[in-house]
Amino acid sequence: MIQNTFLEHWKKKSSGQAVAADYFLKPVSPYRGKVPNLLDEGNPHSNFIGGLIANDEFVITSSEDSNLCIWSGKNLDLVREIVQDNPANFLAISPDGKHFAAGTDSYTIDIYEMGSWDLVRRLEGHDGYVSKVSFAQGDKIVSISRDSSVKVWNYKTGEELLNMNNHDEWVYSLGVHPTEPLAITGALDSSLHVWNLETGQCIESPVDGSNLIYIMGMTIGGDNNSEIGNRKSTSAAMWLPNGKVVTTAYDVVVWDPKDWSMVWRSEAGSKQMRSLAYLEKENIIITVSGVVEGWNADTGEKVFSQVAHGGKEIYSCFVQGRKLYTGDAKGKIRVWDIDGLIASGVNTQHSWGVSEMWVTENQEHIVTGSFDNTVIIWDKNGVPLHQFKGFESDTTPLGPIPTDNNLHVVSSSGLVTILDIENREVHKQIPLDRSLIDFDGLYWLDEDRFIGYTLSYRSRIVNVKTGEIQVVDMNCSFTGHQELGNGKVAFTTYPTRPLDVPEEDYSDEYEDEDGRPKQVLLDIGATLGTDEYETYSPLVIFDARNLQLVKELWIRPVLKKDDDNYYPNTIRKSNNNKIWIGYSGGTTIVWDWENETHQDFFNPVDLEASLYIFDFGTEMAVVEYAGTAVTFVDWETGESRVEYWKGEDKDRIVSSVENDLMAFVDEQGFFTVLHIKNQDILFKERLGMDIRLMELKDGKLYIGSEEGSTSVFTWTMDN
Repeated sequence: MIQNTFLEHWKKKSSGQAVAADYFLKPVSPYRGKVPNLLDEGNPHSNFIGGLIANDEFVITSSEDSNLCIWSGKNLDLVREIVQDNPANFLAISPDGKHFAAGTDSYTIDIYEMGSWDLVRRLEGHDGYVSKVSFAQGDKIVSISRDSSVKVWNYKTGEELLNMNNHDEWVYSLGVHPTEPLAITGALDSSLHVWNLETGQCIESPVDGSNLIYIMGMTIGGDNNSEIGNRKSTSAAMWLPNGKVVTTAYDVVVWDPKDWSMVWRSEAGSKQMRSLAYLEKENIIITVSGVVEGWNADTGEKVFSQVAHGGKEIYSCFVQGRKLYTGDAKGKIRVWDIDGLIASGVNTQHSWGVSEMWVTENQEHIVTGSFDNTVIIWDKNGVPLHQFKGFESDTTPLGPIPTDNNLHVVSSSGLVTILDIENREVHKQIPLDRSLIDFDGLYWLDEDRFIGYTLSYRSRIVNVKTGEIQVVDMNCSFTGHQELGNGKVAFTTYPTRPLDVPEEDYSDEYEDEDGRPKQVLLDIGATLGTDEYETYSPLVIFDARNLQLVKELWIRPVLKKDDDNYYPNTIRKSNNNKIWIGYSGGTTIVWDWENETHQDFFNPVDLEASLYIFDFGTEMAVVEYAGTAVTFVDWETGESRVEYWKGEDKDRIVSSVENDLMAFVDEQGFFTVLHIKNQDILFKERLGMDIRLMELKDGKLYIGSEEGSTSVFTWTMDN
């Protein structure tokens, strides 16, 4: 087993310490291994950390794993572990610091004594699990619950003082005034109510609730359609010492309680801001989602932002002294230097993992899309230059336009955007005819028009010059393509009805009792033999010059599984008018598309789908999707042999190929570079980062990480 990570080796090498040999990979820019402003971290829980509080001596965390843990505030050493019957969702500390409260899944509020850690009182009365708790003036504590109620208790006697039921849905956010008997609560239907904690009266409703539907445990609707407040139901609230109120959802809103008007509202993000903290000295609101962000409470100006947990969602945060504590979805707690966060300022970054990456032709820039609904342009060394925001969905860089490599096409829901890479500005935006269409790929028909395709809808022809949109009138969707020459292109297809094809125009019944087709998906007058038409999705040969279908290539390959949904998902062009097609069921087929003949070569071992196809002249190699073997096939005879190379590693999760090389990451985190033809492992290490995607190109390795950063490496074949 390899004991050291690549990062550790690189640190030794960069500091002048000797290493055994030069590495196959070398970072282009300083290797990003150290997380800035991070003071300490631990992984105390096996599930998300919903509760987090601290004082000068201790840090207390609660989790969905039902453990309540007390840690030393100096070094995060475990002091005490309390195993509860049910998880505690939220923690609050009393103003005098002598007690803390836990809202639980068992509908109770448990009161613990600090220091002894004894459970001194259990408040019972809710009919659903307790979402949040907060101490109020005197001996009062306020709780909110899934049962739609807001309750006020005397936490020292256990007496229930008030029960307020104006909400119609699960109450999820709670903010209590620090000096007055007031509280604000928010429910999943987006309603916001303000309460007098002495009388129990609802004195204000800044946002009315909207319709909410529950389907199979999921909530649909409930969004705030007014122009006031957060766009969606609030997840956290806080009454600030200056009298203002802050609420968060996927955005941040600061309210003026005098008339409940908005002081400011931030832009929406792609992850929910589940927790809040406040720095009174600097007047900064801290929010956490996939990012730790600081906001000027008066103006809404963003003061700092940093990806804090490798892109993982953050559920809780707490400020103690000059430290910020955060707990994430995977049970990890981290401690941050607040002064360092403020000094770092606003970073250009993705707040979530890189979903797509495109390296420009001159390799001077990298364009990345992300699930955080942004696009970033990086320089060739992985240094961020500019971030584009405001997209309605995750973004997909699709490549440059033919006439100007500086103009780059990006797709998001319902929109095609042309970015000017050099000037770092939006050149043009083209709305699509359907708001949910988000292209996964494109093929240029000429210098102005491309066919954009995605799995769920029919393909569209987009004219980037005029903005005209034309639907390709076929009863199937394209999923990939391969140029064949002479204006011909082959498209792989998917065998289900596109969402924009009326049901009456499409039939799911493809075969009669004798196995003959009842309907041809693409009616172009093709003559189809019974033996050739038994799969449910064809390979389509398209004349890009005349915008006409030329042929449909139907084949039911010899499949290993009893499954009706087999379709072509991998395609490569070879010599002599031949196309290699990898099917979802595992078979690789070679088509002579002009003569309409085909040959079933093989079913690779332990294979669900062909991932990559290599042409070595006299033979081809097919790399399977699951990642246990490479199958070599003699091009003339069709005879095959299987080479096992993976050993004990887990399945591949990310991979890329160039020439005879394939790079991949397995589930154990090992990054491996394999020479396919020679079956040699050239490099195998843990790189010290969570890799989401990568690309091998002209002697460089480009990596997009789970935390939203990019890294660039060069490689050499000398060692």
